[in-house]
Amino acid sequence: LEGHTGLEIGDVESFIGGPERRPILRRPLVIARIKQLMQYKPYKEFFGNIDQGTQNRLAEKLADLPVEITTKEIEQVVREEVGDFKGIKNFARDVQSGPFYEKRWTWRDTLTTGTGQTDVNVTPLAVVRYIAAIANGGKVLETHVLKRVVSPEGDILHETRPVVVNELDIKPEYLEAAKLGMYKVVNDRSTAGGGAGTAASAFAGLNPEITVAGKTGTAEFNSAIEELNTAWFGGFTPYEGPEIAVVVTIPNGRTSSNAGVVARKIIEEYYRLKNTQSQFSTIDDVNDLKQ
Repeated sequence: LEGHTGLEIGDVESFIGGPERRPILRRPLVIARIKQLMQYKPYKEFFGNIDQGTQNRLAEKLADLPVEITTKEIEQVVREEVGDFKGIKNFARDVQSGPFYEKRWTWRDTLTTGTGQTDVNVTPLAVVRYIAAIANGGKVLETHVLKRVVSPEGDILHETRPVVVNELDIKPEYLEAAKLGMYKVVNDRSTAGGGAGTAASAFAGLNPEITVAGKTGTAEFNSAIEELNTAWFGGFTPYEGPEIAVVVTIPNGRTSSNAGVVARKIIEEYYRLKNTQSQFSTIDDVNDLKQ
């Protein structure tokens, strides 16, 4: 999932958080929290007499200190920037226990990262390549915009060959378990064992000849405001002998079921086009059909 996918037109780098990356990702938040602390009642009078540029410089300098730093070392940095003041020891302790907490990585972060929470920032392209790797048995493929170039007569002028850039270090039985779980997400409509699959309603009534496996997801920006959620669905089809992987991402999509509905339309259209184009041998034949 991490890094660039290698797409010819360029793409945004995806990343998964961890202890080393956390301080970098949270730096803007730590700076903001330190500035808020300066306005806290015990310290507001002192920092009110410090110009804004100096306050900003101090906040940035403190934010760049290592997580393991002591309060005495924090005090020293504060003195160097703004001088000594009554309450500096308490201020240093508050910086360490408050803003600096945002930089710490705990075992809880490790667990939630495994479910796509915490510091996980990935693109739809990275996720679809990830799902394709699950579907194909663990091969991470190079991504490309163009599959092939075909002449009007139906001759293949150029074709992009799949290139394996990595292989998942995972037991085959674990991959099969993941695929089965994804199949149940779409197809299990029973209420036993925790309820129906989270995408079962979006794919209800699908042509039984089309088999799909997938996973829903809801990326929360603010748990109290559903409208800000990003809705996700990722899947592959057919379940046996997969041909394509599909990912749908809807910013402000509220709930993952909305992404599932869009993914279903894409998959149905894929099979419609596949079945239609297989009847024709040239581009002209297909164009005649459109007319």
